[in-house]
This record gives sequence, structure tokens and C-alpha cells, in this order.
Amino acid sequence: MQESNHVKNKILSIIAHDIRTPFSSLESLLFALDNEMIRPEDSKLMFEKIRQNAKNLSGSLNNLLSWSLSQMNMISTIKERLNLNDLVVSVTGLYTDTAIGKKITLLNQTDETLFVSADQNQLRLILRNLVENAIKFSYAGGTVKIGTRAGKEKDTIEVFVSDEGKGISPELKEKIFNKTHFQSQYGTNNEKGTGLGLQISFEFAALNGTELKVNTEEGKGTTFYFLLPLS
Repeated sequence: MQESNHVKNKILSIIAHDIRTPFSSLESLLFALDNEMIRPEDSKLMFEKIRQNAKNLSGSLNNLLSWSLSQMNMISTIKERLNLNDLVVSVTGLYTDTAIGKKITLLNQTDETLFVSADQNQLRLILRNLVENAIKFSYAGGTVKIGTRAGKEKDTIEVFVSDEGKGISPELKEKIFNKTHFQSQYGTNNEKGTGLGLQISFEFAALNGTELKVNTEEGKGTTFYFLLPLS
């Protein structure tokens, strides 16, 4: 019962604070456009804000739905043979505009011939959240790398997402591994998050028989990584 109440309270908190506010902002922007309150020279910037708001809302709702289903044990993990590079290309394509807007370089360093065994939807969501976070906490001119290196276990590959951003303090690092507490912080451009994406990434990694780990140093960047079996 206590765990059920925790899930319910967290869902309500996210809806109230992290989804309602962007919706209100989006409504205000559309109202201004509809009533011709925006100068023509500012319309392009306004449309970009609307697009980014809609994208952030979509990501938050996706994470909320996935996490809610996982808490109710309604998520099925179906592993299949996947081309990792194809998946990374599709994920990074979603964040090209965001990266350009922050003057951040996205580097795909995965092998085009590499195949892994994992649940496609769950792996995609892990990578989306890690890439989005890496961009969020990167400074202008930085680089976000998505790549692979040989795993420490036989027939495995290590997948990593690294940035050169603000890093994570030792105190905060302890909190983000706490499954009953979602820790969010502002990005380098004051982007706000729910902390839910990272929690889902931890849970989905576990469902695929692996563990999401982190190396980080405050002020020098962060690398999240996990092992996947080769296929």
C-alpha cells in the first residue's frame, strides 16, 4: 500500500508541476500568436519556443506513461537482435535541433556492423533519456558522445553516453540512485526536468539484464554506461 501511494503521489506531482506548467506556457504562446500580439520579426523565435515546448511535453508524457506501466508490472520485455547504430542514429536525429540550439556537437561513435540483444522500445527510451540529459547539462561548444567499447564480460559490449558538462556532485550522485526519490536539477540553460527519465533508464536497463552505471566529476562531465550482450 505504501509503495502504491508513492507511485500515485509521484504521478500527481509530475502532472501538477512538470506537465501543467509547460501546457500553460504553450497555451499563452498560442494565444499571443492567434491574437497577433507577436511582431512578424519575432514569429520565428516564437514558433521555435512552441515546438520545443511541445517536444518537452511529449517526452515527459512518454516517460510518465512508461514509468507508470512499469510500476504496475504491465511492461513486457521482448529481446530481439538490433543494429545498435541504426537505433542511435534515429535517437540522435530527435535531438539535432536542440543540440544545434545549444551549440553542442553530437557524435555517434557506434559500429555500423554491431548487433545487440535487447528490447527495442526500452533501449530506445534509455538512449533518448541519456542523450537528452547529456545535452541538457552540457555547456555551449561541448560534445556529447554516444558510443561503444569492449565489455568486461565475454560476448558483451559497453554502451556509453558521455558529456563535458557540469557533472554530478557526490551528494547528488547518491540521490539519483535512490529508487524512491526522483532528483531533478536545472540544466546549463535553466532547462527543468522531472528526474523521471533517469529513473526509467535504470529500471529498463534492469529489465534487460544489465545495470546503468555512472562516472562523473563535478565541472568535468558525466558518462552513463551499461553492458549489452552481442547478437
